[in-house]
Amino acid sequence: LFPKESDMGTYYIQGVKIYNGSEEIVYNFKEIGIDAKFGVEEYCETEPDAIVENADNSTAVSDEVGISVMSLDDEGNIEDNTEVEESVNKEINSENDIAVYSENTEKTAKPYVIVLDPGHGGYDGGANGNGVNEKDLTLKIAKYCKKYLEQQGNAKVYMTRNDDTYVSLAGRVDYAASVNANLFVSIHLNSGGGHGAEVYYPNSNYRSDIGSEGKTLAQSVQDELIALGIYSRGIKIRNSQDSKYPDGSTQDYYAVIQRSKRAGFPGIIIEHAFIDSTNDFSAFLNSDEKLERLGKADATGILKYLGLGKGEWKQENNGWRYQYTSGKFAINKWEYIDGFWYFFDGNGYRQTGFVEIAGIIYHFDSDGKMSIGWEKINGKYYYFSSSGAKQTGWVKPYDTWYYLNQDGVMQTGWLRFTDVTYYLDESGALVEGWRWIDGKCYYFKSGGSMARDTWIGDSYVDKDGVWIKGKVKENEWVQVGNEKWYRHADGSYTRSNWEKIDGKWYFFDQNGWLKRSCWVKPYDTWYYVDSEGVMQTGWLKLTEGTYYLDESGALVEGWRWIDGKCYYFKSGGSMARDTWIGDSYVDKDGVWIEGKTKNQAKWIQVGNEKWYRHADGSYTRSNWEKIDGKWYFFDQNGWL
Repeated sequence: LFPKESDMGTYYIQGVKIYNGSEEIVYNFKEIGIDAKFGVEEYCETEPDAIVENADNSTAVSDEVGISVMSLDDEGNIEDNTEVEESVNKEINSENDIAVYSENTEKTAKPYVIVLDPGHGGYDGGANGNGVNEKDLTLKIAKYCKKYLEQQGNAKVYMTRNDDTYVSLAGRVDYAASVNANLFVSIHLNSGGGHGAEVYYPNSNYRSDIGSEGKTLAQSVQDELIALGIYSRGIKIRNSQDSKYPDGSTQDYYAVIQRSKRAGFPGIIIEHAFIDSTNDFSAFLNSDEKLERLGKADATGILKYLGLGKGEWKQENNGWRYQYTSGKFAINKWEYIDGFWYFFDGNGYRQTGFVEIAGIIYHFDSDGKMSIGWEKINGKYYYFSSSGAKQTGWVKPYDTWYYLNQDGVMQTGWLRFTDVTYYLDESGALVEGWRWIDGKCYYFKSGGSMARDTWIGDSYVDKDGVWIKGKVKENEWVQVGNEKWYRHADGSYTRSNWEKIDGKWYFFDQNGWLKRSCWVKPYDTWYYVDSEGVMQTGWLKLTEGTYYLDESGALVEGWRWIDGKCYYFKSGGSMARDTWIGDSYVDKDGVWIEGKTKNQAKWIQVGNEKWYRHADGSYTRSNWEKIDGKWYFFDQNGWL
């Protein structure tokens, strides 16, 4: 392909055209983030492929996570799947892939957030060689790295992709920013005729602190890779030719590095080995076991940089301390070590006994392990939540309630508050139901409160809660202030209804109180109860009128024969007196006068005045009346 000596040199691949029948598809490598080149008869300086300088010079990472996700369909067409949940963010939602961190809000220690970025993916296969693609191997290395990182309790790990999908360079860093990353580690393989491992880190411009941290991290990872026997190509920076940071200083060349710096955390690119090198491939890349060694080396380097690597206990005169692999000690912090939480004071000594931390009291056993659940301490029982906080008051760790006093000590026996009394058995469990205590029997309701002065079925407990043997239920009137109610033997009472008591009928309202000296209308009929609440029958004389109640107590209306005399009771029940009911007359006592008929209407002369009496005794007032075909007007008193 390159037969002439003049063809020697480094060639850059600008893009590729794909023909499908009459259809032409063009991919511009620069636009999609691929920096591809090769050497002809000369050494080609390699760069981390697909991690190229960002074309724009934006000064900040977007606050919104806009990750472009692309894949190839069955016919080779590019599909744009921009839903984060369907691609990158499914890492967050996967219970199997997320690092489970047992930190609780009461603790001051927080997990380090590490974002691993498996290079390439989807239609971007990255470099290839020896029959494999870079995108597949970087994903495996990243997953192994994640596994080893998560074995340390204080690290939370995310990945920019979990499968063969394409994620844009900007989207990878934006995602890391969205999960509040502390570190961004991009995992790659090299190609182009060389061999060995190299790590790129940020320069010292704009944020010198991030540059310094990135350099330390890069060296820590590189050291672990070299320990595997990989040839060292060193740790490196690469500056942009013309792009600047916001302060005017020269920007890093690689997009993920400069974007990570702008987002506030160090980003590095690990080029583990050369995928097209026969020696590198056979020594480090041709099996899952070897890829796992690379992932473990990455994880070890990261953990050592963070001071989270497997440390060791050191015993000194004043106690035990924990020393990290970096040589530093755990000081004034929580540490999760071999499945247990420990706390180290300001001098780095492991704490034991009761310790107050940030206002919360914890307990650590003689080995410094934080107590969880029930603990017997100096002969007393205490309960500590899953976060280790000492509990007080009521707790229900299983299906039973217990009470811990203000010092956290589990209580037994009687527990008395102002308005309620409980009993806790010898195990501290809250008692419910019947219980013999010191020769007396008590009843504790659901919820544990002791019953007082009431019936429990056919058994009675007095005001002190003690069962009174042999006492049988009795009905009785109960006076409460000015009110009364009637308690049945079983403790029940009548509401909104009649009840016959000792041969007399009484009516009780919706709350069970006795109605007295009033009318009641429980259905469609009125009844009257006297001052004792007894339902009345027969004659009823009240200030507002005279009434009659039949043998059932119902108020009578209309005509009614009573003791051989006939009476008329108007609507509402009051008895009519001295008036005509139609053509019938009742006298002043309300008795119907048989045979009495209405008088004829006639003029009545009284001195110089006249009025016109109707047959029923009534007369017209303040109105006209037509009499014998003529119209007359009568004043307000009925005078003509």
